Amino acid sequence: MHIGWRQYLKQKFRRVPKHHVLGVSVDAESVSFCIVKREQDSIVLVDEETVTPEKWGEKLHTWLKEKNLLGISTCVCMSHSWYNALQLDRPNVEDNEVHGALQWSVAEILGSDKAYVFDYVDLPVPLAGTNKVNVFALPRSVIADVVSHIQFADVTLKEITTAELALCELMPSMESATVLLTQEAGEEVVLNVVKDGNLYSSRRLKGFENIGSFSQEELEMGLLDNLGVQIQRSMDHFESQLRQPPIRSVLFRLDSPHSTTLKMQLSQLIPAQIDQLISPIQVSEDIDVYRLNLVSLSAAFCALVPQPIAPPTMSTTGELK
Repeated sequence: MHIGWRQYLKQKFRRVPKHHVLGVSVDAESVSFCIVKREQDSIVLVDEETVTPEKWGEKLHTWLKEKNLLGISTCVCMSHSWYNALQLDRPNVEDNEVHGALQWSVAEILGSDKAYVFDYVDLPVPLAGTNKVNVFALPRSVIADVVSHIQFADVTLKEITTAELALCELMPSMESATVLLTQEAGEEVVLNVVKDGNLYSSRRLKGFENIGSFSQEELEMGLLDNLGVQIQRSMDHFESQLRQPPIRSVLFRLDSPHSTTLKMQLSQLIPAQIDQLISPIQVSEDIDVYRLNLVSLSAAFCALVPQPIAPPTMSTTGELK
């Protein structure tokens, strides 16, 4: 899927919508779009859509053209199924040489003939006395396919990010650390530890994919005990290994209609304040904000970040620039 010079120049010099932004969540079996806009001091959901992956760039183009929003500033968020998340020692080199020094470790760990694109973020604090980095690696073919779809959709690509990092944008500004539990329908529970907008650790918890099928009575029969153990394990790791103050807050958005029961059960298992994640967005009365695709919504919030971010390009070494 390619674009011609005429379309490229048209995209290059067009006027980008100022108040609207787009978040795109790319999953293995679906692609979700979410448009939000700024209205004074609030952020409003304009529309959302989920399509099948086949020719999703064309579908996005048609959807945006109907709304007169072609050229919209866009952040693409890759779901967990696409990338490998690694935690590696930070090479003892200059900052501009870290990526090059990491590529050998990444290639050795992944052990694949595929060409990978990867980037990294520093951990906010040393882990057990050593500097670590979180590395996110995707097959180059996946990134190339996403960029091709985005070009065809005729939008302004601002950033390609991962679910762990994007979800931090939905967190309220808090100086103390918080455990964030999120889950899309039928998927693993993602546990992030976030402080001051920084991601300290992230885990994917298996065994809870069917939590949405449990009744209120079943949830009250101890089915969340193992989830409580996993949350406590992450809290202990944050305190002992990262030498941080104890976590006193847990926010959740899980694939279950029984949020009140979830809160009550988790409150009995975890010595912390348990609350449902309230998305900082206004929606119409006919939309259930708790059933929105959280990853595409968080991608839209990434696109709202005021400072300009250059669209990523791929260097010959596989670095995201």
